[in-house]
Amino acid sequence: MVEGRHKRFMNLNRNLDLVHQKFILDCANANIGPTLSFSLLKEVLGGLDYVGCTLLEVRNYRRDLRAYVEEADAQMLLNEMRRKKELCSAFTYEFEVNSKDRLTRLFWCDPTARRNYHLYGDIVSFDTTYSTNRYCMIFAPFTGKDNHGRLVTFAVGLLSKENANSFSWLFNQFVKCMCVAPKLIVTDQDLGMKVVVEEVLVNTRHQWCMWHVMNKVADKLPKNMIGSEQLKKELNACVWSELIEPDAFEETWHAIMERYGLANNVWFSSMFASRKFWVPAFFRDFPMSSLIKTTSISESQNSFFKRYSKSRANLMQFYMNFNHALETQRSNSAKLEYYDSTKVPILRTGLEIEKHASTIYSGSAFNEIQEEIVYACFSLSCATLGVSTSRDTEVYDIKDKDSNSWTVTYSIGDDTYLCGCKKFERLGLLCSHIFCVLKYNFVKLIPEKLCGGRWLKSQFVKSIHVGFCDQEIHLAVDKKKIAYKNLYALFIETAQSIKGNIDKINAFAAIIEEGKKQLLGEGVVLSSTQKSAMIENFYGSHVPTNIEVHPPDVVSTKGSGSRHKS
Repeated sequence: MVEGRHKRFMNLNRNLDLVHQKFILDCANANIGPTLSFSLLKEVLGGLDYVGCTLLEVRNYRRDLRAYVEEADAQMLLNEMRRKKELCSAFTYEFEVNSKDRLTRLFWCDPTARRNYHLYGDIVSFDTTYSTNRYCMIFAPFTGKDNHGRLVTFAVGLLSKENANSFSWLFNQFVKCMCVAPKLIVTDQDLGMKVVVEEVLVNTRHQWCMWHVMNKVADKLPKNMIGSEQLKKELNACVWSELIEPDAFEETWHAIMERYGLANNVWFSSMFASRKFWVPAFFRDFPMSSLIKTTSISESQNSFFKRYSKSRANLMQFYMNFNHALETQRSNSAKLEYYDSTKVPILRTGLEIEKHASTIYSGSAFNEIQEEIVYACFSLSCATLGVSTSRDTEVYDIKDKDSNSWTVTYSIGDDTYLCGCKKFERLGLLCSHIFCVLKYNFVKLIPEKLCGGRWLKSQFVKSIHVGFCDQEIHLAVDKKKIAYKNLYALFIETAQSIKGNIDKINAFAAIIEEGKKQLLGEGVVLSSTQKSAMIENFYGSHVPTNIEVHPPDVVSTKGSGSRHKS
């Protein structure tokens, strides 16, 4: 005789009904694993005695969920992308297969991502990551920054191989989709990548990730110098500075190499030979070059996406998880746009120029601009030391808090300002030195040429790439989802209101049962066909009978196992 407290462990009492299956599928859709799904199910149903299954059944169902699309997930993913293309011609996807018809390369970009690229895609970061899917395909997003300084995804690739041919194919698809290459791209220090950028992104400036270069310093130093804090301090000050010109960098670099006996070090010599690819001093005159100096934003982006993915996910699950992550990214951006349009920033001065800045810049950009205005207009350490004039120009000598002297040149004819620190050219934000000159000349509004298009509020931002025709993106309202949400809310509200009253609970259950009979008929039971329908509803498509493209072979990438130092 089985004791009452043990009956829930009997096979006949361990069944996954519609409630269990729908809940497990919802958890899977939210990237919640079996263990946490079971814990949540226990809370929803009132305790372990009332769950009606064990953790094993939940795990087995998740296994069945993956197994249901075995050998069909690649075809299902391409079918889904084909469907999106039919619904919206602006959706782009391209793929390649090998001789065995297995998927090896995939690229896709939706209309919103393409629009974002044409608004913010002058500077692009590209980096790859691993462990996002069961086939170990390499996840390769193209990333930038929007007008709030937040990460924005421009396009995505999945690759079976991390080699020059794969990157060349992916970059070609990216340019084909966007119709224009970025002005600057930041990648890791990979010689194969260097060749690809030169061949495909012909007119694009290539910058290596500074962090990847500097992170190798400790490994390349002689053992007796590894602990030298002074060397580290001097090298960082020389390399990371955006305020020195190339000749000043070279002079300082040679002095450091001589002082610490590194002049003949092979690695340091090779890095100096390649200085135009990674040292900020050589990018000072390149527009917006300070926006992205490392691939850390790509790494942050990849980390963000990996929070939504599982290493055992099939391609359909990966794509669903990616879309959830992308939806969150865009929702966060929309929230900032909403704040920009509804909230009035707190002003710290009574100056008209600050008020003007608050009306045109995005919230994050205004915070930085505001600091520059306050410092320029109210700090005693920021002052105009002298002015020299000619027929066409006015030259101002400005002192800052670090006792540095900067020259601001005002061109009278075209109403432009140039500062020696080049912050506006490098980042698109005005420096305190120019604000000091504007205050000196009693200028109350920021000149139009100094507004910096990238950092404006979204309604003022214009395309940075020529030839892009911005089309309004209409968001389709799914009336079925709204109706279902309202139905679910009504059920929860009613159930919570009568909780604890057995008579009302029974009455409510009877009403629902009667409604079920009227809508669905008598004797409706869950069948294997209905289970399949639920799983197909989860994936958003059925398993195709004709499979032309098979899943990729599981590949070994440089992100698998140990990595060797370069």
